[in-house]
Amino acid sequence: MSEASEAWELVVRVAEHVMLPLAAGGELRPVRFVGAGLAVELSTLALPLPEALGARLQAARLRVLRALVPVDRLPEPSAATWRLAFALNDLLQCAHPDLDAADAARVLLHVDRLVQRAGAPANVAEALERHSCFAKLPALERVDAAVSWWSGSAIFRGQAPPSRLLAWRRLRKVRVDEARVPLASLPEARDLPPPSDLPGRWRAGLDRWFAATPFTAVARAGEPHGGLRVSGALLGVLATVEGRRLTRRVALTTPRPDRVVEALRAEGRRFAATLPAASRVLEEAAKELVGEGEWMRVG
Repeated sequence: MSEASEAWELVVRVAEHVMLPLAAGGELRPVRFVGAGLAVELSTLALPLPEALGARLQAARLRVLRALVPVDRLPEPSAATWRLAFALNDLLQCAHPDLDAADAARVLLHVDRLVQRAGAPANVAEALERHSCFAKLPALERVDAAVSWWSGSAIFRGQAPPSRLLAWRRLRKVRVDEARVPLASLPEARDLPPPSDLPGRWRAGLDRWFAATPFTAVARAGEPHGGLRVSGALLGVLATVEGRRLTRRVALTTPRPDRVVEALRAEGRRFAATLPAASRVLEEAAKELVGEGEWMRVG
């Protein structure tokens, strides 16, 4: 296979196994590491996806946006969005429990470079375009299965136990306990020699990734295990009337929109002494959210 064919296959796999589940829902399966250099190169080539896959991805993205704005067409994912997709793929691979910690640390550097190359969205439209590809990420969970039987046990992280281990359940006293691991807790399942700062570095990398797609960051705040770290991109969105209106609509798509209000107010308090203008923007956005109706449960 030529290098051009391999590059195209990699783009297709990322679109099918990473981007499509994040727009439409379903099982996400990260592909092999991409790396910053190759990712930047691929993102600038604008390689076409297979027609059927491209249509499925565009339809899923349209469904995301139609919950927020009346829209019938949208552009293809931008180069910046592709860079974020490649960065996220590599970030998720870093959380794999079998990956050597030193290798994971090196990959995190590539992830940060990619996020930097993606940059902040220039306007609300660019922020929406990014969110259309990653809307389901805040709700992402990994399903781990702990299997025990009469003579042993095993843990399968993010994969189904093999059928041979589940055979003859009563005779072999097979028991399966499933646990759902939320996004921010993915690296904590790794067996790391103490002291290790990899989980903290991984979560910091995740925060920087979310900072590049502000509407997705807002959606994260409305999840049970979510959180919010305000970025310049989010402040830029909230500083506009249209951005605040869309922020309210994104919050309403989450399980707990009241958590979005709480997160905005908490970040406003954090900035009160050092950046009072940012604090006022956040508090105003929180007030507008509360004014949306009686669904809000905020003290």
